[in-house]
Amino acid sequence: MVQLSLRSHSQVSTPVSPKVGPTILALVLLLVGLTVGFSIGATMFAGSQTLTTVTRQLTVNSISTIHPQDLLETCFSPKGNCAGRVAYWVGRANSSIHILIYSFTLNAIGDALVQAKRRGIDVKIVWDEGNWNATGSEYQKLKNSGIAIRIDHRHGLLHDKVAIIDQHIIITGSFNWSQAANQENRENLVVIDSPAWASAYEQHFQQVWNATTP
Repeated sequence: MVQLSLRSHSQVSTPVSPKVGPTILALVLLLVGLTVGFSIGATMFAGSQTLTTVTRQLTVNSISTIHPQDLLETCFSPKGNCAGRVAYWVGRANSSIHILIYSFTLNAIGDALVQAKRRGIDVKIVWDEGNWNATGSEYQKLKNSGIAIRIDHRHGLLHDKVAIIDQHIIITGSFNWSQAANQENRENLVVIDSPAWASAYEQHFQQVWNATTP
């Protein structure tokens, strides 16, 4: 009787189907693969985020950090009198004004530079080759006043709109020194007081100046 009972119990326990075993194994492998893949993806994403953060920090810190107090002024055109603001800062120069400019037809800024030259300020200008002799250009007036001017022939465009004043003030932005920029176009201008940033801009100016001819 005991043997019959044991035999009956073994018959009740249904063995695992040969088809079920591989299916379970496949599900296990799939779950493992998803887990590993997710972990690797998360690690790579975190790594890329860290790399992006480090790259941005290096880019910003390669010169200096701009502090709120470094920003002296902003100006927006049209009708923001950006020409008057540039002339104002030119009039405050004590030693040097170095300029990289694309278009320059504004009399107010031209007159301010002539006055600066008469005060003994070191005024130097590098001009885009396609605009120095444009209609209404201030070139001839400035040249006649004794200001040192060079024309950039080495690149497609000299598209800078920059003035470095006294080695610590930078005037820059999209604002060309032209009537159209002052009265018609949407432009921006910033004035920054930072010796570190001015040094970087001055280095750029010197590279362009030395690569051009009078």
